[in-house]
Amino acid sequence: ATGAREQVPAPKGDQRQYYVDIRDAIQNRRSPKITAKDAIAVMAILETSFRSGGEGRVLPLPLTQEEIAEWKDAPGYS
Repeated sequence: ATGAREQVPAPKGDQRQYYVDIRDAIQNRRSPKITAKDAIAVMAILETSFRSGGEGRVLPLPLTQEEIAEWKDAPGYS
């Protein structure tokens, strides 16, 4: 928002666990821990951050106001 550049290291993760959970949810007839809606929102945020960095400018997130509100209410949001 200020135009200042800051390099932020990506948190360590293991995206394979998402697919393991999807498999387990299907096999055990339960809902996955991460919903498809949340996964799509995460991808939109990541893709926008890459484009923003590549273009050297802040781009708006392609999320609805409802989706943004849900993320702001999530634990760990800052």
